[in-house]
Amino acid sequence: TKQNYAMLYLTTFGLRRGEIMALTQKNVVFRPDGTFIMVLLTRTLKRPDGKGTKTPSSERMIALTEEAAALLEYSIQEARDIKADFGQILNQCDFIFLNPKRGVPYCVTHLNRIMSYVSEESGVKSSPHMMRHTFTTQASLAGVNGRALADYLGHKKNLHDGALYSRHRGRQPESHSDRQHPYAWLKWLYNNKNALGIFSEMDQKIPDKSRVRIFSHRFK
Repeated sequence: TKQNYAMLYLTTFGLRRGEIMALTQKNVVFRPDGTFIMVLLTRTLKRPDGKGTKTPSSERMIALTEEAAALLEYSIQEARDIKADFGQILNQCDFIFLNPKRGVPYCVTHLNRIMSYVSEESGVKSSPHMMRHTFTTQASLAGVNGRALADYLGHKKNLHDGALYSRHRGRQPESHSDRQHPYAWLKWLYNNKNALGIFSEMDQKIPDKSRVRIFSHRFK
């Protein structure tokens, strides 16, 4: 579904899994000068109803591309429609990535499941945390200041040009066409998104056990 694609696309911004799955209508800001995510919450298996960010330094604002903004606008409307199907209203503090069959937020591991499914289909292994590592590595190789990068990722400590994440220091950036590069996974996903009825099939196969109601960049 387009909702699943939105979750996957957001991993390219270096966001943590729990930060993506904890997005609420209130935390997505649409402004004339662009669309932004205010990262103020995270979700975990132990805290599926959400909690404060991992550390105070994790609170930050992320600028989005036009495609990401459109995907979030769609996801918010989809969440409203799902809530309406269950006789409810989507409140400002409700999570926006909802299971349409149950009207409740997807479990945080849902993102791992759909990413694993696409990895199998594309032949390119990836995961939410791997995409975070990849974002950090590419930003470091592009010369982004270590302090600025740490602030963007929500780290308290300076990343020293990506040293805490990157194992590729001193190497040239890998081609996005490399079949095993994590961004090759995204390229495959982008090229096949219109034929991704596979997500609907997968949603039927995988039960959701959730019990709750709950530096801008562009890639081509």
